[in-house]
Amino acid sequence: MKRTMSLVIGGVAALAFAAPAVAASSGSIATVSASGVSFTSGSWSFDPWPCNSSCVNGTTSSWRYAGTLKDTASDGDWVYTRGKIDGYDWAGGASAEEHGGYNSTKSISQRIYYNDPPQQGKMQACRHRSGAIPNSCSESPWKYR
Repeated sequence: MKRTMSLVIGGVAALAFAAPAVAASSGSIATVSASGVSFTSGSWSFDPWPCNSSCVNGTTSSWRYAGTLKDTASDGDWVYTRGKIDGYDWAGGASAEEHGGYNSTKSISQRIYYNDPPQQGKMQACRHRSGAIPNSCSESPWKYR
């Protein structure tokens, strides 16, 4: 009797600590703009958890964003985006410079991930300024799983 009870209790404990499955979620990002840069037609999504083949290497859940990045000043300063998830710092980055140079409009797509499945994410559109002038950035609101 004791042996049966311990097996049942052990099975219940294992079920209680199992992580619940979380579906993928997605939505749109309103225009994000600052002096000299705009990010339009934006969208975002979270990979499901536990992961399937849409995740990084099929094992790491991520937050993704995509849209159109434009250098609106045509002044030789380049523009870029970067993303942020949960309590981590800004990561990634796609610049108009990397996608064809100044005075350009380019479609970009970024995937931000670390070891844990992200619960929230946001992105930033920036204009890189030369010298001592600070970069000009604007960010989207947080998006939640």
